[in-house]
Amino acid sequence: AEAMRKTAVVIGLGSAVYLHDRYFGYSRLARTARAAIAEIGTIVDYKFRYQYDKSMDEISEIHHRVAKRWRDLMTRNGGLYIKLGQAVSTANHILPPEYLKYFTDLQDKAPAHQYHEIRRVVDEDFADAGLPPLEQVFTSFEEEALASASIAQVHIAELASTGERVIVKIQKPYIRKHLPFD
Repeated sequence: AEAMRKTAVVIGLGSAVYLHDRYFGYSRLARTARAAIAEIGTIVDYKFRYQYDKSMDEISEIHHRVAKRWRDLMTRNGGLYIKLGQAVSTANHILPPEYLKYFTDLQDKAPAHQYHEIRRVVDEDFADAGLPPLEQVFTSFEEEALASASIAQVHIAELASTGERVIVKIQKPYIRKHLPFD
């Protein structure tokens, strides 16, 4: 009974920490934990698995594994992490070619946020600026992003006032909270 109580307390505390981080801490702990796990995996791969007597195929496999690990981390954490991935994609003179395979598409194909998340950002920004709702400013607003980068994505819209088709650049959700911490 005592062991079950302790287990329940640990699960309860863990859940409380996770939920607080997710909904009030902008996933700072989770983002940091993912980065730490990627760092540890990279150290293991390059410090202990990478040896000079390995074949070129085995070394290439290590480079692929590490590059994929970091690209997955960068796309999952987003924001400044994607900016770092964009910088990595231009370092073809320094890094093994396996890295370019994973990082090149971060230049203009970073993961886009869903429309409902972007719409929330637009609604908040319009309200803060004293602007009318999106439906009054635009007669149409494409829900699918035209392109997505590290901290913003763009959508095509049509201005209600002139009928002109325009590109609307929208900052991604939580970016203002993530950047100082990252």
